[in-house]
Amino acid sequence: MRYSYFFGLLLLIVACGKDEPIIPAEYFNKTKIDTTGTSLPEPPTTPTTPTTPTTPAPIDTYQPLTKGSYWTYAEVDEMNDTVLVTNTVTGKTTTVDGKAFYELEIIEDQGIGSDLCYMYASSNSYILRAAEGFSDELKNLEYLQSSASVNGQWQVSWGKNADTQFEERMTGVLKGKGLTHTVLGKSYKDVMYTEVKVEINMMGSWIPTLTYKFYTAKGVGIIEKEALLGDATTGIVTRQLLKSYSIK
Repeated sequence: MRYSYFFGLLLLIVACGKDEPIIPAEYFNKTKIDTTGTSLPEPPTTPTTPTTPTTPAPIDTYQPLTKGSYWTYAEVDEMNDTVLVTNTVTGKTTTVDGKAFYELEIIEDQGIGSDLCYMYASSNSYILRAAEGFSDELKNLEYLQSSASVNGQWQVSWGKNADTQFEERMTGVLKGKGLTHTVLGKSYKDVMYTEVKVEINMMGSWIPTLTYKFYTAKGVGIIEKEALLGDATTGIVTRQLLKSYSIK
């Protein structure tokens, strides 16, 4: 399939699983306590056998993940070439660090075959999971915390990249909530607008490598997203606009 930069130099999801992976980040494990007060073991840090947890009600979430739901995006790259990319929830899940990530099959209208990517949704946290651009290590990109206040931030340390040896992190900011946003002539209500910066630490200074912009509508999912180089002062690398969707 043709290389897509959204999830860009670090392939993100919904256009994930392309030839070169993208960015997302691992979460810290927390010891859990059962009802008897006994500490339970840490959840595994590697995927376990797929499970079938209960999916959140589509109307109550910013990312429905019910089996058979799909989203078709018009994807425009830096050369202004456009393809259609369709993401479909397969119903399969993989548990990582105690979180159930739902599998999505990615099909491009001009590609051959299909790819896979993974998404997680809770009442507050929304994550894309894929391999980042400099290695095959899977990380989580938390693109939305729906309970955050406007200009509220969240940050996840990814630790040291095994290949580059640079420390990496991602920082998300909620730029707007309760918005009405129009994409390809269709208006969506109750939209969250977030920005996520991916940074590396070079000689003590954090340098942005990519900036992602997400518009996410309640009951629908991601309706628009952009990937920009650096701190978003340069041009768009990839842009995806929701063309059609079906929530099952």
